[in-house]
Amino acid sequence: MPQKKEQKERVARLLETLERDDILIISSSKIRLTLRLATCLIFLTISTMLIASPLLSGSSPAAAPALIVGGIISVIISGTTAAATHRQLSQGIRLTLTSEEVRLENKDGDVIEKARWRDIDQFTPILSQSPLQITKTVSYNLTDTGRERRQEFLDTAPTARKQYFLLSSPWTRNAGSVIYPSGFTISNSNIFDLLERAHWRYRSKRVRSH
Repeated sequence: MPQKKEQKERVARLLETLERDDILIISSSKIRLTLRLATCLIFLTISTMLIASPLLSGSSPAAAPALIVGGIISVIISGTTAAATHRQLSQGIRLTLTSEEVRLENKDGDVIEKARWRDIDQFTPILSQSPLQITKTVSYNLTDTGRERRQEFLDTAPTARKQYFLLSSPWTRNAGSVIYPSGFTISNSNIFDLLERAHWRYRSKRVRSH
């Protein structure tokens, strides 16, 4: 299919750039993130009106609690997503790939999350629940050694990580998997293919070299 062929060619070009320069930076898309932020704010406004309407209009007591609860849930989801999107946009979050590792950084190059290729067990696409099963984002699972190295990194309390994440929990610190944000300049499916192929290439090289 033409679309799949085009995707393979684009990923191949990105891999060539990585191989040649030993670094590849995938920036966040300002257009995509701005549209997402605007959508969240619209839903936030609608949800707020949904909460206020039963209180102001004097609607039936039976329907009011359901509308209010639904509105509150929608406000929480929309507000959280809007805050995360704003941080990604304002901090210039990007993915940086080298022959050694893959990093999630801010625009100043400060590291939020990182893992060596050989410490990653596999990459996994997170798919939507729709019949089309669109790739929403990408995650990866760490090996035991990868978990240990991640703990060592988190123990340094990186400033960029504190700025990017509003909350930090023990579950997040001890997790053996990491989920990337979406909204980069290339599609999530392209990012998955790129990371999977880079992982296969550089992990194999590192294993052979050791």
